Amino acid sequence: MAVASRLSTLWLAWLVTIITPAQTVQTVLGNWDGIWNIEIARTGYTALDPRVPFARLAFMPILPISTGLISRVTGLGLYAVGITITTLTGTAGIVLLYRYIEHERGRETATWSMLLLVFAPAGFALGMFYTEGPVLLFVALTFIFLRDRRFELAGLAAMAGSLTRSNGFLLVVPCAVFAVQELRRGGSRRALLAPLLAPVGFIAWIGYCWYRTGDAMGYFRVEEQGWGSKIDGGWATLQTVWDFLRFDIDNPHAMIWVPTLLILGIGGLVLCVRQRLPLHWTAYAAAMLLVPLVNARQTSEGRFLLPAFPLFVAWASVLRPSARAVVLGASAMMMGGIFMAVSVSGVSP
Repeated sequence: MAVASRLSTLWLAWLVTIITPAQTVQTVLGNWDGIWNIEIARTGYTALDPRVPFARLAFMPILPISTGLISRVTGLGLYAVGITITTLTGTAGIVLLYRYIEHERGRETATWSMLLLVFAPAGFALGMFYTEGPVLLFVALTFIFLRDRRFELAGLAAMAGSLTRSNGFLLVVPCAVFAVQELRRGGSRRALLAPLLAPVGFIAWIGYCWYRTGDAMGYFRVEEQGWGSKIDGGWATLQTVWDFLRFDIDNPHAMIWVPTLLILGIGGLVLCVRQRLPLHWTAYAAAMLLVPLVNARQTSEGRFLLPAFPLFVAWASVLRPSARAVVLGASAMMMGGIFMAVSVSGVSP
């Protein structure tokens, strides 16, 4: 399933190069965030942007730094290395999540939940030089290690996730919930290691940004100044939903992502509660949904929900077999259409 999704993304990228000959498959898959990751992989975080001097600090280090190191060791190009890393880690994350969900909920639910994930409207990001692939791997490892009560490893996996992308920090939520449950059951206090280790990476990055910018809130200032990303209590989300309801085509993101937030996000969370999924699953899904809901930046909501696998499990569990194929087909068509549209128009997904 993961391979089929990645091959479809490659095929769509090839179609984009036919429509816009100035692009190559490599540049299509390495666009937007990929460009920033390439520059960081090439010259690190020292170079300053004239508009937002410390703009590179908005991009977490694990993906670009590992890309740069592997490129220098192997002699391969940065684009090739970066896209290979994201594709392989994303595929590994899907395989591990499949095995994990199969163990917890059965093979059928595991199969359909992962199909819905890889062919989600924003699923194309898993094949790009984006952080969705690597963070999905760390999500899978965190939950597997929690299940196996290997709390040190769960904390380290969550820590790596928090150094991969900003919402990877939210892996502290399932670690904390699971630890509390473990202690209430009379389990080992070692369970506390997971929530204690989980946020260390993100906190360290905040400290590095403070050192570089001279501002304790430096990371958050960069996010706001460079990308308009800040906590606004949900006002921008309400405005975007309103634009969607009145079919405001001047706001293409409303047309694309509001249905994802409402159906996959809020609908999926309701289903998580109704189906009584494990509490640390539901708490994690709620945290992952809360971030885009209260964020002023309304262009990446669909991608933010990709690591929230319990939402896909909830929908896969409730959909009738006859409806699953229809939903999957519609979602895959939407994924292809969105990827083609943003790649040709240049609108960041």
